[in-house]
Parts: sequence; C-alpha cells; structure tokens
Amino acid sequence: MFVSAFCFALLPIFGKFAYSLGATPLNLLAWRFIVAAGALWLTVPFLVGRQIKVSLTDLAHFVLQGIIGYGLASIGFFNALTYLDASLVSILLYTYPVLVTILSRLVFREKLSPLRWLIIAMTFAGSFLVTNLLQTPLGQVPWKGVLFGLQAALAYSVFNIYGQKTTANTPPLVVSTYAVSSMAVFFALIVPKHELMSINLPLLGIASVIGVVSTIIPIITYLSGIKHIGASRAAIISTFEPVFTIILAFLILGDHLTMSQSIGASLIFAGVIILQLEKRPDPAVEKSDVPLTAPPEDAKSL
Repeated sequence: MFVSAFCFALLPIFGKFAYSLGATPLNLLAWRFIVAAGALWLTVPFLVGRQIKVSLTDLAHFVLQGIIGYGLASIGFFNALTYLDASLVSILLYTYPVLVTILSRLVFREKLSPLRWLIIAMTFAGSFLVTNLLQTPLGQVPWKGVLFGLQAALAYSVFNIYGQKTTANTPPLVVSTYAVSSMAVFFALIVPKHELMSINLPLLGIASVIGVVSTIIPIITYLSGIKHIGASRAAIISTFEPVFTIILAFLILGDHLTMSQSIGASLIFAGVIILQLEKRPDPAVEKSDVPLTAPPEDAKSL
C-alpha cells in the first residue's frame, strides 16, 4: 500500500511537467493508458496464464470499474491540475476515504457512529479551508478546479467500492489489465485524432513514465491491498499519498500552503487517522468489509 501511495504521489508532479510541455489533460490521459495497457498485455498473460481469460460478465464489471471509477477520477484529477497546485489537487482527492464511508451508508445502509459523523464534518471543513474560500473573493475562486478535484474523489470512491467486488475472485493483475485497457480504448475514442497524434518525444516519455510508474504499479498494488485488507483500510493507508505529494510539490515545484490551507489539510489527515484508529471489527470481517454481492436485508429496498 505504501508503494502504491508513493507512486500515485508522483502523478501530479509528472502531470505539471507534461502541461509545461504543452500537453492537454485528455491527450495525456489517452497516452498514459495506451502505454499502460500495452505494457500490461506484454507481461500479464505470461504471469497469470489461463487466468487472463474471463467471462463476459466479469469483463463488463472490469470495464465499468475502469471507465466509471478510475476513468472519471483521472479526468477530474488531470483537469483539476490545470487550475490548482499539485498539492491542493492531491488533498482534495484524498477526501475519498470519507466519501467511501458516506457511500457505504447510502448504498449499503451501513450505520455510522457519532465518531464517524465527526470525521465527516472534519473532512469537509478541511476541504473548505484547503480551497481557500475564506481568503478568496467568490469571483476569484477556481471553482472548476475545486469541482474537478471533488469529481476525482467521488469517482475514486466508486473505484474503491467496486474494486472490492472485482478482486474477490480474480487476481488484481487481471482486473488491472482489463480495467486499464478499457480506459485506453475509452480515451482513444473520445480524444480527437489530430490531438491524439500531436505528441512529441518528451511528452511521450512523460506519458510512458506515468503509464508505468504512476499507473500500473500503484493500481496493481492498490487492488492487491483491497483484496487482502478490504477497501476501507486500503483507502485509509493510501492517504500517505497527499503527504508525499505535498513534500514533493514543495521540493520540486515550489508549491506551498497558506496557514488556513495547512489547517484544512491537517483536519483531513486527522480525520483519516482517527478513522484508522477507530475500533475495528474482527479482521476476517474487515477483510471483506461489506458483502457487495449480497447486500444486507435492510438494503434490498434500494
């Protein structure tokens, strides 16, 4: 999980470099996933053998997880980077552990303790401060960047919950291969052909690094984490990513947070840490979290 967090933390740094070379969000995403899908298909079939073959039902789940979850999260994330600093985008994205908790409440009727409601309040107060709304006139707030960042968080929450289902009986390598491939096809189709082909060698190099270092490695290790410790704990441990991003953005890009933004980030991190320290059920129960294929009786009315 820590490997996944560090590799994901490099993503906004690479993204900012790519934009400085003239890349657009969709073009960068298309080449990112094309490179990642190609690398996966060159290696994974030899590693998993016949397990690479999946049913049409499973394939549909992998495609949905890829496009609706990680695809929409990537669109939000990379568009947010065009309006906000890398550190702020990363912090907004990492409201998703709390969004996973909220979705579990809405979809599965999972009961929330008073402590979890407090954590939710802390996280959203932190998000409010991180976006610097108190010191910025409404007309100058980069609303598009904020909304794109929250879109990324919400879509990534869906990716987490769906990932718990898709990795239950399928190796994470296989899930990753089909999910990433579906995103490669998706972005190749929606990006205009002239824009897709207008890529130079430096941009292709950055896209390749992003495709391997900040896509394949973190997705596979993250899905492996979900498979072994459950979506909730995987989401919590992965919140080391914004810490890594803030440090890297300061050292490499010169980003810095204001006092109110630092307080907001601290509230978000504190909420996540409290969520981690909250008394957990039996590990065997926690590993599976909520049974997605058989919702509880009181959720069947949804």
